[in-house]
Amino acid sequence: MLQKTARVVSDVAVAKTGYGLMMMTWKPAPVPDEEAFDAIKAGIGNLLYIDKIYFYYRCYSGEFYGINPLTANLELVARFFEKYLAYADKVFLSVKGSTARAMPGAVGIDCSPENLRRSADRIMEKLRGTKKLDLFQSPRVDPKYSIEKTMKVLWGLVSEGKFDYIGLSECGAETVRRASSAGLVTAVEIEDMKHNFAIVNALKAIADKKGITAAQLCIAWVATLGPQLIPLPGSSNKKRTLENLAGGDIELPDMELAEIHKVLATHTVLGGRYRDEDSNAELLLWG
Repeated sequence: MLQKTARVVSDVAVAKTGYGLMMMTWKPAPVPDEEAFDAIKAGIGNLLYIDKIYFYYRCYSGEFYGINPLTANLELVARFFEKYLAYADKVFLSVKGSTARAMPGAVGIDCSPENLRRSADRIMEKLRGTKKLDLFQSPRVDPKYSIEKTMKVLWGLVSEGKFDYIGLSECGAETVRRASSAGLVTAVEIEDMKHNFAIVNALKAIADKKGITAAQLCIAWVATLGPQLIPLPGSSNKKRTLENLAGGDIELPDMELAEIHKVLATHTVLGGRYRDEDSNAELLLWG
């Protein structure tokens, strides 16, 4: 059973490790429903009550996490909750939307007021009433619109009851500060993993000594950085899902933390995915 938790907002607590659903459908041959459902159920089944407080399982989907159709991931989520209706109240569902790619022939990001509304409505349509959209998240910052204007539009959609919380993704600290001045930002998703295999190999050696997977070591380390940070591994496999969730409960003593810090201090991290500071940068869309 999961013991470590994080608080998304004052009234919502979630399991310390989240769950990304993208790779269940973002490939030519999507994972069969029953295999995907087993993986999702495995995570939800590891939740628990502590002092009469329920801790939600945070799942991440996307309006564009599919190939044919683009909305395949949302449709998978809808089928899951149609079959397992009782699980809907145990999941905090975050969905990335507002991409132009959801429109025929379009690519990139579109945070126009019209597209933000269209995106929220499309997500709700594809969920078919099986699960409430808890958090709406734009996958990138749209340089054509100020983040303050985007937040104003999103808060208007919150007031209409389309979703309850707002998240950001792939943005720098200054953008987060500006967005927060315009309204509550519940979650910020960041990623930085490119050309870093030397670090991966060094961390795997530490994990092997401890008898855990490299993924579990990384999840456990991120969990030590602060209660506001939620690791987000993805998996379409039940066994791997349970391994990843267990990573959030692994304890790292000072000696092992020192080893990890030494690895990070002696290897240069390369690559970046923070494009909002450069309005001319190409807005590539993946997770």
